Amino acid sequence: VYVASGAVGGFDIFQSIALMGQAQGKIHTQKAPRSLEGAPHLEGRDLSKESAELIFDGTAEEAITAFPKNINVAVASALASVGVEEMHTQIESVPGLEANIHEITVENNSVLASLKVTSQPDADNPKSSVITAWSVAALLQNLASPIEFY
Repeated sequence: VYVASGAVGGFDIFQSIALMGQAQGKIHTQKAPRSLEGAPHLEGRDLSKESAELIFDGTAEEAITAFPKNINVAVASALASVGVEEMHTQIESVPGLEANIHEITVENNSVLASLKVTSQPDADNPKSSVITAWSVAALLQNLASPIEFY
């Protein structure tokens, strides 16, 4: 099984930190309200069009059930590091935001890795980022190349 990095990256260092032991992980995602519409967690709820609001705070395991089309980055980052039960996940709805922003931190007593990715939503699927499909192309290129990047 090959897991493409999708809208983020850094899986190599996240995995290394987790292997060292006593690792903790956190992801904070910011998206425009329209890209979050239709999520099971938001059923019957209207998001603010004026102010930012934290709409989810839990684990990556809980987040993927609540936002199955919006938060795959949390699950992928968790699988590469601390696990879905341990990846602290926050989702924030930000009116007027024109990008998807993912901030991921994985750390232990010796190393702290912090990654921030800001990318444009896909025009055809605003729940995802433009870079997501390109990460699959990069993975395929890596598999065919004599030099592989991890």
